[in-house]
Amino acid sequence: MKCVIFDMDGTLINSESIYYSVWSELVEQENYALSKKFYKNILGCPTDQIQELFLNYFGSAFPFEKLFASFMEKRNELIQTGSFDLTAGVREFLDHCHSSNITCGIATSSHKEEALCLLEKMGIYNDFSFFSFGDEVTQGKPSPEIFELAVDRSGITKEQTIVFEDSKNGLLAAHYANLPVFLVNDFISLEPNHEKLSTYSFKNFLQVMENLERLNIPADSIQY
Repeated sequence: MKCVIFDMDGTLINSESIYYSVWSELVEQENYALSKKFYKNILGCPTDQIQELFLNYFGSAFPFEKLFASFMEKRNELIQTGSFDLTAGVREFLDHCHSSNITCGIATSSHKEEALCLLEKMGIYNDFSFFSFGDEVTQGKPSPEIFELAVDRSGITKEQTIVFEDSKNGLLAAHYANLPVFLVNDFISLEPNHEKLSTYSFKNFLQVMENLERLNIPADSIQY
């Protein structure tokens, strides 16, 4: 295995739980209630799909555009200040990949400008050799397009590549791209029929480090 492609939000960075809290507060202000069961369906989706899901769930009277504008304002503030934590074990796993000569890249539904800003704020931008962003593709996850673009930019074959994802749409996108995908998620549990799309499931990258043989990564170059 020579290449790892990471989703960003919810996989590398513990941002989805914070975004959920922001959405919950905004929705509550309009006398609605946002469940985690519903919220997990929007993870990894582009804006037009998120809007459709909200309106189908809450009804056509739901003030999506107003709340989405407020959400994006708060999201931008969080990104600009880097108000997140890395998923446990990310730094250790990235260091291990580099010491094992494994190329690392990003495939995120976030737009290029905000994603690069957040990666720099979190101190991990220089760990990645290639990127594919949500505003560079015509179809968002679960379409495989963003992963196809990432593989093309990596210059490494699919047979030598694995993916880490946290959402149903991300798992489906990697599956449709014919890439082995591993689930990293300790926020919202997925339905069993979606979780089974992953080769293995982990809560964080500390667990990944304990199971390197499952990823076909040598363990003898671990550096702490």
